[in-house]
Amino acid sequence: MAANQGMSGFSPWVRLFFLFFIGGLAVAGFAYFSSDKSFDVVGDQLQDLRNHRVSKAYYEHMSKEFQQTTSLPQFREFLSIYPVLYENLSYRLETSTVEDSRAHLTGILVSKGMEEMKVDWGLVKEDGKWKVAGLRLTELKQDDEADKMIDFAKEQLQALRERDFVEAYYGFVSKDFQQQISIGEFEAFVKENPILFNYRMIDSENSRVEDDRGYVSLHLENGKQTYLLNYTLSRESDGWKIYSLKVILPPEVAIQKAETNPEALVPPIRELLEALEEHQISRAYQLTSKEFQGSTSFENFKKFIRSFPAFSVREMADIKKREVQNGTGWVRVNLHDEEGITAVDFRMGYEEGEWLIWGMEVVDSPVKEKQESRNATVPPLADQLVSLLRQQRTYLHYEDINEAYEQIMSKEYRVHNSVEDFQAFFAANPAFIEHRSSYFNRLLDQNSRAVLRGFITTKGAETLPVRFDFVKEDGKWKIDRQQLLKEPEPIAEAEEVFDKPEEDSPPKPLEFAKIVLGTEVNQQGIVTTPLDEVEGDEDFLFFNVYIDNGQPETVVTLFLEHVDSGTSARPLSTKLDRKGKSTISFSYSSPKGGWPSGDYIAKLTASSGQEYLFKFKVLK
Repeated sequence: MAANQGMSGFSPWVRLFFLFFIGGLAVAGFAYFSSDKSFDVVGDQLQDLRNHRVSKAYYEHMSKEFQQTTSLPQFREFLSIYPVLYENLSYRLETSTVEDSRAHLTGILVSKGMEEMKVDWGLVKEDGKWKVAGLRLTELKQDDEADKMIDFAKEQLQALRERDFVEAYYGFVSKDFQQQISIGEFEAFVKENPILFNYRMIDSENSRVEDDRGYVSLHLENGKQTYLLNYTLSRESDGWKIYSLKVILPPEVAIQKAETNPEALVPPIRELLEALEEHQISRAYQLTSKEFQGSTSFENFKKFIRSFPAFSVREMADIKKREVQNGTGWVRVNLHDEEGITAVDFRMGYEEGEWLIWGMEVVDSPVKEKQESRNATVPPLADQLVSLLRQQRTYLHYEDINEAYEQIMSKEYRVHNSVEDFQAFFAANPAFIEHRSSYFNRLLDQNSRAVLRGFITTKGAETLPVRFDFVKEDGKWKIDRQQLLKEPEPIAEAEEVFDKPEEDSPPKPLEFAKIVLGTEVNQQGIVTTPLDEVEGDEDFLFFNVYIDNGQPETVVTLFLEHVDSGTSARPLSTKLDRKGKSTISFSYSSPKGGWPSGDYIAKLTASSGQEYLFKFKVLK
């Protein structure tokens, strides 16, 4: 992110800011405060910016003298240069000096992506209240931090050399690391990689801080070969701790090991999927090979990822197969989300001492199925409009409120509705973003205007009629209005109704509408009180499964897994005895000692291929 050069277009603001500080330096006897509630204006303004209430942040929190030299459009332009202000998550003040009606604060601003920037605030007191007279953002210096991280990694290696596994584990690894990997597993990992304690020389390659993560690379030599160690560190209250450690073997050792142990292909895939789940597409792109980046630009990669929501918003990533053939690795991953399963094939190559991603192909997904099924029955205009709705939903999933507002909404809408109004609409109507499925079957084409009607099904299995109005501006369709309806509107004259099911068409595929968990049922076996958290001393767990488009003889199976331990209960199965909608029930009795506490997954499968996941928690 650029630092100061981006402010060159705001000379009145910059001039005011520096006049304030230059003038302030001539005054002796500053008072110092570690914290002052009178400086709440900083937190209040950051909260308004986080909620995209720009007008309020300007008129209520900026000083009169600032507003005289910097207009609201200029203020908005400055914010667009520093998106960290919109995406701020928290801040901490480091110093504050005050003299009469002027104050200077310095602190660290942390974004939602855990990026940190140094901020200087200039404050002025007006009518007894502090107002912001100017602010400046600069990037943090990282040289000292980098040296500290390198020394920290070397200290752990020294503990490993002395075979002090307890110190190397509890004294150096993060809390997250300890939750995922026990000390026994850590010791086994070290013994599988003797270079960690049987090395002759250590050479530092590089280190950096990025998005509140530290990255350190070290070379270890044992007299025969050179190994590369990649550390990822995270900040905790007492300083840097090791979040993950990757040992990159020399090429000849890695290929030989990978051919006999395809599990070596999995960590790069997991790392990429984790980055995508955190909406860090740039970091995910950097995890691919040079060959991949040479043939696929970042923009095309981003479009590809955003075309399939399961990459970023999913319930589970399931590695189905991994194998090495003639030096090339192949991995199949099933991504489970609310729409179903997206199957992805990864092609892997060995490059610069580690397995990297050479290629990605989505071989099956609900998105593809919908596109293929719609092409034959839906008018081209309806497809364009549905694509625009999908693009809006993608922007909102990534919290790109400004992009959705500027790129998707019509000029007329933006005249009458601010970006704050736009955001408030979705906060009041979350079904537009967080729905399980959508279906559009009515189109009214009025040349430069169009109306699309249909239904959305919420995660609670409620089906709601919706209407979208569109207008064409400069050759592109924009959303002019969107609303939830109490009931479907009458069919208008000249309105086209499509996607009508034919009597002789094949039956619709089975769909798991929802699963309900409870500890008590009525005489019909229906859960009386739905739960997503249960106590560990309950005698029984009851599951009601609601099914649409069922077919007789279809086998439905329930798998129950305790995520923390990886253990599973015996699966339960039953056959459907009717067509269409049905409700089936399963129950599990408590094991001896009660239900283990932690996270659970109930997984439903049908013999016709459908799957559904339900997560719940057992309390201690």
